[in-house]
Amino acid sequence: MEKLKVLVVDDDAQLCSSAAASLTEIGVHAECALDGPSAISMVERRHQKRRDYHVVLLDWQMPGMDGIETIRRIRSEVGDSTPIVLLTAYDWHEIEEEARAAGVSAFVS
Repeated sequence: MEKLKVLVVDDDAQLCSSAAASLTEIGVHAECALDGPSAISMVERRHQKRRDYHVVLLDWQMPGMDGIETIRRIRSEVGDSTPIVLLTAYDWHEIEEEARAAGVSAFVS
């Protein structure tokens, strides 16, 4: 677990830092991004250094750029090698088709 690198993306700063702290407690290297554009930049920087995240945990509903658009942008910039898990407190079936087309790897509700 120590070598796992995870990016947690959520516009709720407290939830984001809490999730990252929980992952850190079990030995995962976790970082936070509070919006889609920040997440895209962080993923791109790591990709350029060939130190990609092992997984991106991404909130669906965020102001400005939602999770699905963030997935599209990440996929267009760095491809599909990094798994992206879309997190939602809602029924994901209503967005499943659009999210899969964008390149989501999995859903967690």
